[in-house]
Amino acid sequence: MTPTRPRLAGVLLVLAVLAGCDSKPADGPAGQPPTGLAAPVSADSLKNYRVVSRACQTHDGQPLRVFRTWGKAGEERVLAVNPQTFRTLQIPAQELTCETTPGPLAAQVANSPFARTLAAATAPPYLPANHGLTHLPTTQGRLLFTVDLCPSKANFDQAFFQRLTEFSQPDTPAGAAPMPAPKPVPVALAVSGHWMDHHPQELAWLQDLARQGKLAITWVNHTYYHPIWPDEPDEQNFLSDPRVDKARLLRETLNTEKAMLTRGITPSVFFRFPGLVSRADHVNTLRELNLIPLGANAWLSKGELAVDGAIVLLHGNGNDPLGIRRAMKLLEQRGKTDGFVSLEDALTN
Repeated sequence: MTPTRPRLAGVLLVLAVLAGCDSKPADGPAGQPPTGLAAPVSADSLKNYRVVSRACQTHDGQPLRVFRTWGKAGEERVLAVNPQTFRTLQIPAQELTCETTPGPLAAQVANSPFARTLAAATAPPYLPANHGLTHLPTTQGRLLFTVDLCPSKANFDQAFFQRLTEFSQPDTPAGAAPMPAPKPVPVALAVSGHWMDHHPQELAWLQDLARQGKLAITWVNHTYYHPIWPDEPDEQNFLSDPRVDKARLLRETLNTEKAMLTRGITPSVFFRFPGLVSRADHVNTLRELNLIPLGANAWLSKGELAVDGAIVLLHGNGNDPLGIRRAMKLLEQRGKTDGFVSLEDALTN
């Protein structure tokens, strides 16, 4: 990692389901709140899902980077990121004005926090493991939970998520009035398409927690099938296996985005490499896709410590009981001190 990469502080508790495999306002006129939820997109309209990179602005002058488009001519919709806040939104293309050649708007977007973070997190030297964003840039001692949900036949760790939501209810002295409003707990869920296919009820339950204001979810891309070959060493496994070329990576990534969209989820601009194992050419592809690789520096089940500024990783798909137990302890230590921060807020505050 180069010295220019963003330094991350707060504790970003990344609940990652990597190896265990078998509150800002809405951005723009059609944005979503931090739940990352929207109306489901029809699978038929996604048949012409395309990768783009355009500097645009809304009618009220909000700059955006558009990075995906879909839909018929005259009915095109886009997936865009607010380059100042890192929050993504779906919006009709007709509500945007885009530059056809690079101009002042493109320069403004290129000098944004999002563009700088993307460049730093995808820059050489390319690490074979844990490349990208590995710690928080602030020093506020807060936590973020991100849960990677890769394919698994084990039972979902519902009790952990239920315990997490309890921290959305503020402590209030007896007789105090008025009662403070609940504050959603930020959590980044790194989901695989195959997990969504086989766990529809669990996914719907998580989405309901977001709608109820108990969780503020950042939806991280964790590939569709989370490829793994049991007999291969880690450095040549997962997406770094020679059999995974650029075309396979694009299918794994874009099909996961489409699976999110059809389920009413707005994908974020963050991507988690399975096993945290990566290759230089795949990192470069992520940059082309406008996706920021998300690493970690406190994998709980490996005994790594969650100090201030850490991105903490564990599995939430039933295959990481040690990580879950350690995360529960971390919740008790930090949860009652306003110790949670969203990934987006950590990068902008």
